[in-house]
Amino acid sequence: MQRLLQRIHRPLLAGAIALLAAAAIPAQADNTVSYDQLELRQWEPRVHGADELVEILTELYGRKLEIEGARFVSNLMVLSDTIVLYDTPERIRQMVAALEKLDYYPGMEDDLGTVIAATELVQLNSLNAQMITYRPRHTDIEELVETVRELLGRDVVIDGRELANISRLSDVVVVYDDSQHSTQILNTLRNLDQPAEAPSSEKLELLEYRPRSISIRSLQQALMPFQRNVFQSLSSGTAQGMNMSFLFDKGLVVVREVPDRLAEIREFLERLDQPSPQVNLTCWVIRVQEGGGEGVPEELAANLRKLLPYPGYAREAMGILRISAESGRTVTLDTEGLRKHLPPGQQRTPGAEGTAASYQLRFTVGSFDEENGVLGLDDCTFAATVPFAGHHNLFSTSTRVAQGEYAVLGVAGGDPLFVVLRVQPAD
Repeated sequence: MQRLLQRIHRPLLAGAIALLAAAAIPAQADNTVSYDQLELRQWEPRVHGADELVEILTELYGRKLEIEGARFVSNLMVLSDTIVLYDTPERIRQMVAALEKLDYYPGMEDDLGTVIAATELVQLNSLNAQMITYRPRHTDIEELVETVRELLGRDVVIDGRELANISRLSDVVVVYDDSQHSTQILNTLRNLDQPAEAPSSEKLELLEYRPRSISIRSLQQALMPFQRNVFQSLSSGTAQGMNMSFLFDKGLVVVREVPDRLAEIREFLERLDQPSPQVNLTCWVIRVQEGGGEGVPEELAANLRKLLPYPGYAREAMGILRISAESGRTVTLDTEGLRKHLPPGQQRTPGAEGTAASYQLRFTVGSFDEENGVLGLDDCTFAATVPFAGHHNLFSTSTRVAQGEYAVLGVAGGDPLFVVLRVQPAD
């Protein structure tokens, strides 16, 4: 929970409600309430300190209440060793539910699969935002949290404050994220938190693997089914620990396993760590004109006439890019136009200088069928920034482009602009 606590800047207030009501801190309009709307509840901490729990709840549910336009009161306070909750019944219910999940006591039966709807998330979907707690049974919590953070950790924004989605509270892992990520994190915690097998007579062997074509983070995710607790022989006896370490700063994976398992992991790594296929992309931005044309292959011009017959076609902009056809990779191609634009009202005269438009093609590689040479484009967008006219998103689409063909991604504008893409194998 250290990252969460480091972001808390408001001091904790201790004392009675009357004392806190004197603090004249402006409240938001939606925090205005009347006395008959409020409920007072106390919580006696069972395991964790009151201050520590209130700090966390303040990040999740804290607010200042403006009572009948006259007094400003915090909805979360510490009075001696007791947590005081002062808010509407619905918000009290949410805060009590959160405390029940966070404040474990010895002998309390773990309820690992239960989730609490977190309705106070501003920038997360209110239907999917969830808080989950997990108490490790077999794995060191510090090692477990560090591993899962590397795999699935990210920051979420709650009421304008940035929080880590995976935190630690004493011996409990706290997850706060949308429904999909929370479930994924919980499943990962369960998969990693497995008991170590009984010590084997086989000695653990060491493998140091430096990937050639894949990132350490991708390897960490791919190797998750192989990760487990193992007994390691030390001079002082045996100790449990994870069988893999991922050294991001050195670009190295270290595996400790018995020979058979190590051979299986090595084979998997060699099979997985292969370079992605490379392709060359050529993008044309083509404008229509009344006659003639320049810079447009005749085969391409013939295809354009079938879509939108015009006397001529001219190249406005062009770009060539070599990419790795790896699923999920985002590709951006920026290029500048040939035609110069003059300020409104200025006549085009010999020697008059204008400003060129700029264009951007952006997409995510959805798939690549290497055998048939078909590239799948997801979330493909094309935008133009035209001098004296501003920036415009001209179209967005998802499609598939076969190698060698001239694929018209879209046509846009009063003076039509064709956006054409061609995919060819890289040498």
